[in-house]
Amino acid sequence: MVTLGAGLNASEVTLAAHVSDDERDHRQVVYAVNVRTGQARVPAVHRPRAVTHLVVPGAAPLM
Repeated sequence: MVTLGAGLNASEVTLAAHVSDDERDHRQVVYAVNVRTGQARVPAVHRPRAVTHLVVPGAAPLM
């Protein structure tokens, strides 16, 4: 699953992705992707207890 987040600055957006096929591994990596160059960096890795606790920096929480 991939979730597009908010813009970090004029050239980067956040993208959150699950990096494992294991259903028990809820680890989520947040990438900052430069929309001009295509380069990506990893500013954060989240390890929520459940899939319902996932976070995308800059995005409003789902209600």
